Amino acid sequence: MPASEAASSRRSSMAAADAHAKPTVNILEPGTRQLRTLSASSKAAVASTRRKSVSVHPRSHQAAAQSAEIPNPLAPKIANTFRLAPVHEKRFRCKDVKDAIDSVLEDQLKGLPYDPDKCKSMLPGIADKIKDKVKVLGFERFKLVCIVTIGQLNNQGVRVASRCLWDTENDRMATSSFCGNDLFATAAVFGVYLE
Repeated sequence: MPASEAASSRRSSMAAADAHAKPTVNILEPGTRQLRTLSASSKAAVASTRRKSVSVHPRSHQAAAQSAEIPNPLAPKIANTFRLAPVHEKRFRCKDVKDAIDSVLEDQLKGLPYDPDKCKSMLPGIADKIKDKVKVLGFERFKLVCIVTIGQLNNQGVRVASRCLWDTENDRMATSSFCGNDLFATAAVFGVYLE
């Protein structure tokens, strides 16, 4: 048998042996930085007891240590205050929000001709700028939702409407509109109180 055929025969037999080999899992031992290799049959027994210490990257001890700490998604981000209404000074003030909307719409759309593609690409940026300007006003525990609509002025009538199911005592809404030479824009900011 020639040397090239012997080498290819050896490679094919090694590939067949690798195909029949059992898959292994690397485990990071608690309290140490050593990895232990387990076969697939013992993987189920160890996985139930050491679920947090399974390492995906056997060469990297740092990646293994990072994967060992799994955050709890249900952990509260802020402490409960049991407050059912906002503090009077931190209420959603519609007049201040309307002034913020007016200033952003004026800055962004003044003298701009109507172009559907350009207006479509500008909408998310305008909504984000309005939200950022309203966040600076310091309304605590209010979830802010901003909706912006831009259209062409062409001697037509347009009505923009919305309905919400909310607490009429605490939740508020501010809206404003802008008219240029050949475009219009309306923006609404909803402030929904989070208990």
